[in-house]
Amino acid sequence: MPGEPAPAVLPVNYAVDAGAIVYRTAPEGAAASRDGSPISFQVDHIDEHRSRGPCW
Repeated sequence: MPGEPAPAVLPVNYAVDAGAIVYRTAPEGAAASRDGSPISFQVDHIDEHRSRGPCW
């Protein structure tokens, strides 16, 4: 709809802890989730040998 914000695509370093995707950001940083706002997460590459994304 016109006037609605578009999704932001931001690279983040992340980990999986007890089945949850976690990453660190400042509380008001660009990658911080906003209360009630939907978010999405995408992994662009999976290391088939280690069964996880790359660690840079």
